[in-house]
Amino acid sequence: MVVMRALFDRVLIETVGVGQSETDVAGVADTVVFCVQPGSGDSLQFMKAGIIEIPHLIVVTKADLGASAERARTDVAGALSLATAGDWPLKTLAVSSRSGAGIDGLTAAIEAHHLHMQAEGRLAISRHRQGEGWVREALQDRFGVRGLARLAALGLDTSLPAGAQPFNRLRELNDMLEKPR
Repeated sequence: MVVMRALFDRVLIETVGVGQSETDVAGVADTVVFCVQPGSGDSLQFMKAGIIEIPHLIVVTKADLGASAERARTDVAGALSLATAGDWPLKTLAVSSRSGAGIDGLTAAIEAHHLHMQAEGRLAISRHRQGEGWVREALQDRFGVRGLARLAALGLDTSLPAGAQPFNRLRELNDMLEKPR
């Protein structure tokens, strides 16, 4: 995702199921859309998994199915009543790829969230945190927790100076950890 973001203005990431990769995507995505398919039990899994605070938009797909789509929307709406409100009002939308219903609303909601993120510097702050998380994860994957502890012993951490690129910071810290003691 970090490479794709460097190359493209918009990147779509699809995950499957409700699990760790779905919570991890929040660390790299500006807008998270959770899709619920009517009759699949996804809405129940969503509630049980405790990831209700991760998506910015919730989309019930196959809205043209009628009652089962409405039931999924109602289940999700019930789950949302348990959510704590952040600075973005969580939206629930119904869409149908077959009829095209709701697609314009989804596009508008994604754009509205993007504008919300740009306001007051939220997007820059979010991407800075994402970059720091990526640097930390990359170093931990390569050097383990001992590598991170060694950084701390050297008086360094994985923070990014304002405006710094994560690739450059990763290279710098990687070089420090590869130096013989």
